[in-house]
Amino acid sequence: MKNRVLVALLLAVVLALPAFAQQTTQDQPAATPAATTDQSAPTTGASGKPALQPDTHEGFWGKLNPFARKKYVQRQTAPIRDRVNELDELTAANSKMIKDVDARAQQGIQLAASKANEADQHAIDAGNKAQMAQQTATQANTRLNTVEQVVGNIDQYKASAQTEIRFRPRRLWMRWRLR
Repeated sequence: MKNRVLVALLLAVVLALPAFAQQTTQDQPAATPAATTDQSAPTTGASGKPALQPDTHEGFWGKLNPFARKKYVQRQTAPIRDRVNELDELTAANSKMIKDVDARAQQGIQLAASKANEADQHAIDAGNKAQMAQQTATQANTRLNTVEQVVGNIDQYKASAQTEIRFRPRRLWMRWRLR
């Protein structure tokens, strides 16, 4: 009889243990959201999706078995792998956009540099033409001053010395005619 009581007691403990384990795991998720709402960590990632939360529901055998099983590891790492793949796609898209922007910026810089060089060449040409025009204006001004002096001196005629030249009018006229 003692054996029967002992076996019944052992059987009751074995049957009560899984029930007790299931009750404690159901109580834990209710406490977990309160703990996560108190934290000031961002709930969305770079992709706009909520942050990954670990799966805390292990069940009875998950608590008793200290070794991770293949399915458990795959279940735990699948969301991480998906998020890493998504972030790789975002990174590739961002790097492509950065390269496009860089190419457009380089093209714009080259276009601006060529336009600046062309403007510099036009400015140099304009400067040379301005110097030539300045030289021409200076020469015209000096000639104008010379002409003004000559014209001004025309009215101021002074007889210096009178000299008399005598000709023989007839002979000179005839010589000139014979020729």
